[in-house]
Amino acid sequence: MRWAALLTLLTTIYRGGEDSPHAEAGKELKVLARASWQLPVRDATPQQRVLRSEQELKAAVGNQADALLKALKVDRIDWKTQMLILVSSGTRRTGGYSVEITQLDVRDNALTVHWKLNAPKPGQPVTQALTHPAQVLLVERFEGPVRFDPPAKER
Repeated sequence: MRWAALLTLLTTIYRGGEDSPHAEAGKELKVLARASWQLPVRDATPQQRVLRSEQELKAAVGNQADALLKALKVDRIDWKTQMLILVSSGTRRTGGYSVEITQLDVRDNALTVHWKLNAPKPGQPVTQALTHPAQVLLVERFEGPVRFDPPAKER
């Protein structure tokens, strides 16, 4: 019986029971909407951003904010309870690329966003145009620090 109680206690602490100092540790961040996106090719650098306000959204996507909301299939964002995570690969010379956010991991009161860049398959027809593939997630608001894996390359 003692082992079972100890295991329950450790699981509660690891998962972040309400009274735990690691309360955020076991939190699963709920994804409310997901959209693939093509950022305007005005900035060739990859972007990894957490957007927690309408001002940050407009700074990130300019006049395309309404189109992004439509892609996410939402009318509006409740910035008090929600936020956006945006990951882009930077400019690519052809189409066929996509960004995929694969996992949101909350540990030690920090969120890690795991993502990858999918390249076109060999021989796959692609458009011959500059593209800036990205993915955007609408998620529950998280107030702690956010890290990206892999991290953005230096500009």
